[in-house]
Amino acid sequence: MSPPSRVPQFARLQQLLAKHYRPDKSAEDRTTVLEHLIFAALLENAPHAAASEAFRRLRTEFFDWNEIRVSTLRDLSEIAAELPDPGGAALRIKQPLQSLFESTYSFDLEGLRKLTINQALERIDKIKGVTPFMRSYVVQHALGGHTIPLDDAALAVLFVAGLADESEMRTRSVAGLERAIPKNKGIVFAAMLHDWAAAFYADRRDPTVVKILKDLDANSLQRLQAWERQIAAASATAGHPAEAVVSVSERSAPEMSGGAEPKGKRRGRKPRVKAPDDAAEAKPAVKTSDRESAAASEAKTASDGMPRSKPAESDRPTKDRSRAESGKKAASKRPRKSGEHNPAKGASKSAPTGKSQRGDARKSARRKPR
Repeated sequence: MSPPSRVPQFARLQQLLAKHYRPDKSAEDRTTVLEHLIFAALLENAPHAAASEAFRRLRTEFFDWNEIRVSTLRDLSEIAAELPDPGGAALRIKQPLQSLFESTYSFDLEGLRKLTINQALERIDKIKGVTPFMRSYVVQHALGGHTIPLDDAALAVLFVAGLADESEMRTRSVAGLERAIPKNKGIVFAAMLHDWAAAFYADRRDPTVVKILKDLDANSLQRLQAWERQIAAASATAGHPAEAVVSVSERSAPEMSGGAEPKGKRRGRKPRVKAPDDAAEAKPAVKTSDRESAAASEAKTASDGMPRSKPAESDRPTKDRSRAESGKKAASKRPRKSGEHNPAKGASKSAPTGKSQRGDARKSARRKPR
């Protein structure tokens, strides 16, 4: 049960917000459940004006929802460049569309209007990538339920204002809020609260933000300073300076979109050792010597007239010649029939000797005219 002092504080907050902020009227242009869901993905932690412009560009620069689904995170981040977290918004757009396509092969959520709020919430919870803020926004704007969507910025500013504690920030539910704000004023109050929280998210020292905090509770600035010190201490413990803390979605956006990796040393890899200059100079010298030796061997081969890879005739084994001679001897010893010609004897009579061949060659050389 909520503390009794919170109800008048929420009523006071509603009056202060009405003096500085105006309700959002762009919701009239969105008619389908899916349009409300995608707009909530852009609206989280961002002002209504920037989210409306990003949604307009998303619907005009892409043909349909399927083209948005297959687009890269980098392309979607360029559409949401005016938002505080373009990478996170791109991821919140792409994941639900991909989940819907894989489950139903369509992008139709109009059937949720025919279900009860609890049944519709069960269907929404099965869609991957839907945040609690997107879930509450769809229930309020598309399904007619009474809830106040709260993102990280809204929870933080309510904590600083003394309207939420740490346990409620963890559970993302502020007790007594929906009871203090009636349903017929819920959409207007939620829009003004969201713009106030978005201004706090962008600049904690924004004049309008500080003025509302002071008018609501004089101790709000002290809680703000204590909260900032707590964040700085947590960041220092984690090893990140407070001024250099970046959200997880901003750090992961270049990696999902296929972007270039930041320059610098990579953790877990040893730096490359540059080879000394002497070794670099010696390498081409070795190649030059190899080319020179190859050229010398080719020149020697050409002068001899015989490739070095093949053995000379005199170096070949005499196994073939011995086999031929043994075959001739066996043929000569074999008994012949009467009238059969003996090739061995005929060859011995008619075949010229080596000396006669050389003599004939000398005679033919003398007869040739010069």
